[in-house]
Amino acid sequence: MTRRTPAPVAHRTTEIDGTESFFREAGPPEAPVVLLPHGYPCSSFEFRHLKAALGDRWRLVAPDYPGFGYSGTPARPAFAYTFDAYADSWRASSTGSRSNATPATCTTTAPSSGSGWPWAPPSGSPP
Repeated sequence: MTRRTPAPVAHRTTEIDGTESFFREAGPPEAPVVLLPHGYPCSSFEFRHLKAALGDRWRLVAPDYPGFGYSGTPARPAFAYTFDAYADSWRASSTGSRSNATPATCTTTAPSSGSGWPWAPPSGSPP
């Protein structure tokens, strides 16, 4: 079995809705994007082992949600800490300039537990 060299991991921050958002990124900038939403109560650190397996041919983008990992913890009522608020935060982070992702150009993984908000409809949309 050939052992892969882990792709270098960049630790970055960006501002989303007034809150500093931390994310880890690895892989070639021109590669297809894989968005990695972490589960509850984890952080983007849970994906550290994927870098060696996928980082040579995929661009991996793993954000920390508000209040998790190295992201900021906004005060209430600026952030509601509800399913809808996390879903809105995920949409903002996954369509932001840092990932260059669109539904046609990226893949989103699913964590093993918690964190169903990547698939939630936008807040205020009809059921």
